[in-house]
Amino acid sequence: MTDLYQGQITDLLDGSLKQNPEVQALAYAVQAEKQRIMLLTQGTKIEAAIDDLSEEALDALAVELRTQYYSLDIPIEKKRELIRNTFLWYKKAGTLSAVEELALAAYGECTVQEWFEYGGDPGYFRVETSQFEAVYSNLQSFLTLLEKVKRLSAHLEKVRIHSERRCGIGVGIAIQRHITRTMHMEAVDPEQLLIGLADENGDLLLDENGDILIE
Repeated sequence: MTDLYQGQITDLLDGSLKQNPEVQALAYAVQAEKQRIMLLTQGTKIEAAIDDLSEEALDALAVELRTQYYSLDIPIEKKRELIRNTFLWYKKAGTLSAVEELALAAYGECTVQEWFEYGGDPGYFRVETSQFEAVYSNLQSFLTLLEKVKRLSAHLEKVRIHSERRCGIGVGIAIQRHITRTMHMEAVDPEQLLIGLADENGDLLLDENGDILIE
């Protein structure tokens, strides 16, 4: 099989005509012009050439297609992925799955509930998430994009935030023991009170019989 880009008219000829210098010159000129035109047509492709477009062309295409979540500072491969998914995303616009996809992109972990799932008013839906910080940082952009993907008859009732906190509870037992001692003292007649003698160290002095010396 002859390659279209490299092929020449002489590839279709046989015999002396193929070896004719004038025919070969004409075939070369036609091939050069054909290759030039084929290279130019590469720049006119959109869906089929997303992987080959320059970053400048991707940025322009994203503006034209109003690609969702697109930003100039994201990596080029991410830009190609977002533009490639634009066509599929618009195909689902107006459906619950489009709203769910947008909510997941904005808040990560979340769920979308329609009015009949939680007993609300007909035509309303709500978004539930546990990502507290993401709600407040992306709320306005989320509401702006939501108007582009939801159907006109559907209305956002609320973005509901729920959070769970787990904490450990410790239980301890302390035992405290009190010892009470009661001392009874009786008054002594001062005349009967004997005062023993002691040395400089406070030791009592004894006589030769071992009795305490008193004053």
